[in-house]
Amino acid sequence: MKALPSRPASAAVFVLAATLAASLLSAVPAAFAAASGDDFAFYEQGARAAALGGAFTARSDEVSTLFYNPAGLAFLGGIRLKTNVVFGRRSVTAAWPGDETVFRTRSIDLVGNYAFSWQPIRRVTLGAGSSTPYSYQSLWTVNWSGSALCRQSLFKAHYLTLAAAVELFKGFAVGAGLELVSSKLEWQHDILYYDMYFLSRHELRGKGLGLTAGVLWKIAPAVSIGARYRESVPVDYEGYNIFHSYSGILPQDVTASLTLPREIACGAVLTPAPRVSLSLDLQWNTWGGFGGWTITAVDEDFQAALPDLATQSGALSLSDTTTVKAGLEYRFARHMALRAGYARRPSSVDDDVRSPVYPDLARSILSFGFGYEGPAFSIWGDGERVSDLSFDLYLRYASAAAAPSALPGYEMTYDSSRLVVGVGAGFAF
Repeated sequence: MKALPSRPASAAVFVLAATLAASLLSAVPAAFAAASGDDFAFYEQGARAAALGGAFTARSDEVSTLFYNPAGLAFLGGIRLKTNVVFGRRSVTAAWPGDETVFRTRSIDLVGNYAFSWQPIRRVTLGAGSSTPYSYQSLWTVNWSGSALCRQSLFKAHYLTLAAAVELFKGFAVGAGLELVSSKLEWQHDILYYDMYFLSRHELRGKGLGLTAGVLWKIAPAVSIGARYRESVPVDYEGYNIFHSYSGILPQDVTASLTLPREIACGAVLTPAPRVSLSLDLQWNTWGGFGGWTITAVDEDFQAALPDLATQSGALSLSDTTTVKAGLEYRFARHMALRAGYARRPSSVDDDVRSPVYPDLARSILSFGFGYEGPAFSIWGDGERVSDLSFDLYLRYASAAAAPSALPGYEMTYDSSRLVVGVGAGFAF
């Protein structure tokens, strides 16, 4: 008996693929029009994902899926390790209207993360990893005219993720994880006191706890879809504030509260040809609940005597964001691939509250990368295959359109550019 032809099934797969792509792309105009790049979340958490524009929610190619969709771990067998390192340069400028003087903040970032997975039994995988999904730093020019609001600012949130994933039936997996968060907050600015400016320097640390979950469905060899949820994490900070005044250094214990955003992402991977795959993601972040960068002294007597010094605010007000990400991978050889990606990150800051603490500009991000996946042999020259090796290299460039600020007293125009080089290396046993 002759087998039935497979063309109708193939046609159905591609109709479904086209429908998924259209659904994601239909959201692009709304994302571009949003008045709300969240610069806090600029860095991607995996080298391969970064080369694909960050569109990794529906992929399960490697252990870095832990950070994008824990359900993808279920499709990874054996023991896997991956380390990613990012070197980035951040440049932001500010200028007063009609003034040729340009103030600048430049910072160099070195960010690393690692991920590990182990499949003790078929269809069940455990994972752990460390990442820094949110970070920002500004170092403004000495004696610049915005120092009353910011000389320096720094925000980092480090996540330690512990996750498990199960393939419930062939091609369909769910995953969940616990995220231990540690965060750092620093801020320096000049403060007016008795007609004189003094340096106020804050350093705080905080911890939080959150959950993440995901689902991934490989509908057919050519189509997979996925979704991820990361809950918002309230973080209570404690630290100190030092006033460098004419009477010396006056330290104060201080507190602050911020809420790291809830994150929802959905994505699809389409493979129209054996060597070509297209990734599409849509991501929502609730930056609107982040908080106002307000730091308060603990001492009640100090609060009563000097309320303007006891409570200081960075005039920060954020909006929720919607980000579109897309990536293309072409495997030109058995073990090697070329990748390209694009992401559009809208600004989380409205013009009327844009400040030098965090001026956040909308930006378009282009990325290009190269990857190798293949055998790793013994260094002793006996030809023994000891593991599988993966190596990823990528370059990202972000350009931002200049944006004005209507914040009273700080009506400057900001501009920005970002350049990032990253590398990832992993082993599978």
